[in-house]
Amino acid sequence: MAVRLTMMLFPFAVGWDIKAFLWAGGQINKGLDLYWGLGTREYFAFLPTFGMITAALLKLNFLPAFISIKLAAVFFDSLMALLIATACRDIKKGIVYALSPVSLICAVSGQFDAIPLFFAVTALYLASRKSLSLGSLMLGTAIAFKPWPVIFAPLMLLRVKAWRPRIKFLTIMALMPLAVIVSYKILIPDADLATMVGSIVLYESAFGWWGPSVLFKYLALLSGHRKILTLPVFLSKLLSLAILIRIYAVYKYKNIFWSAQLVIFILYIFSFGLSIHYFVWILPFLLVNKNKLVPEFFLATGIFTVLNAAYIFDYRYLPPALPVWLKDTAAVFLWGFMVLWGLKNYRIQKLLNSIITFRAF
Repeated sequence: MAVRLTMMLFPFAVGWDIKAFLWAGGQINKGLDLYWGLGTREYFAFLPTFGMITAALLKLNFLPAFISIKLAAVFFDSLMALLIATACRDIKKGIVYALSPVSLICAVSGQFDAIPLFFAVTALYLASRKSLSLGSLMLGTAIAFKPWPVIFAPLMLLRVKAWRPRIKFLTIMALMPLAVIVSYKILIPDADLATMVGSIVLYESAFGWWGPSVLFKYLALLSGHRKILTLPVFLSKLLSLAILIRIYAVYKYKNIFWSAQLVIFILYIFSFGLSIHYFVWILPFLLVNKNKLVPEFFLATGIFTVLNAAYIFDYRYLPPALPVWLKDTAAVFLWGFMVLWGLKNYRIQKLLNSIITFRAF
């Protein structure tokens, strides 16, 4: 906590999400809808939870809003370290998470992923302890902050065989997101809820930043045909979906932390759109589960995160004067390392063969 509080005091270190929340808070205080068209998904692809919180912070004006957001992120990130230490019964692993380059940079930039991550991992921890009702509430809270944790819902839901408990699980999970939507509608009566849902569902991360998309980006540039990207992007989504369905079906009764780690890892390997803060999502599971090459994974993601997050130390919020080829080369090398890491820790080839031969279904 002390390390994070010290680092977060860099007033010029502000990530893109904080700027999005400040924009959203200002819009809400003006009575304006955040989701006036599907194009807004490029600016605000979340439920308006943190937007409404930021609006309240801007009105209170007790501290600069971006400092308050950083404080919230630091608080929950510190709780995350304690949760890891509790789940592992090893305080050293909690310290490793707290001092990892990825989580430290997220603290400096005020990256809010620490908040939904804490609630999501808490939900999985409760599910592993047979407390599914409270776990579903925690997962719903995570989803209210960021849609990404919904990928864990099947891992929890399919552990229950009867339909009535499943319906109860889904109902409790939906409570917090629905409360946020209703609150937003009360604040902004003219809000278009259908457009809100569309903006969130159709959101895609920036293309050409992460491993495979970097390779195809240069292929499109060299060929002069951007449409060459359409098929690879579609196939990556299709393959990711098929593998996720396979994981949900086969791993539903196995260690939930191991299954969650595999779900995230598959998205790392096959997704064309990721951002540096997504790397923080796998760190708790790497520490809780028994994996090979864990220090190497932390080091590789840490170096890449440092290269890509250097702009947060620029008070003008501009990217650093680093050559683009350095970032792109690092992205390809890190992706290649993750493929090798996966081969060391998972039976990836067996999983792919089962998909190809339709044994997954």
